[in-house]
Amino acid sequence: MPDHLMIPPAARAQIAVLPDRLRKQLFEVILLLLENPQPPGSEPYDGVADMWVMELDDITLYYNALGVGTIIVQQIVIND
Repeated sequence: MPDHLMIPPAARAQIAVLPDRLRKQLFEVILLLLENPQPPGSEPYDGVADMWVMELDDITLYYNALGVGTIIVQQIVIND
């Protein structure tokens, strides 16, 4: 299980403006990533080493899964 979760300032700002419902959904997914960095529904992001993307109903999460020790949330996008 990863033992480091990093959320850079740009990603924090994106999270801060999410509606409460989406923020709660996102944090549930982030907790899932700490248990399983490549859960069902996640896909490698083409062309970027260790980068993954997980598209949910309302948001898409881009993150790095570095080995078995670190998850870095890179970007959160509200789906149209």
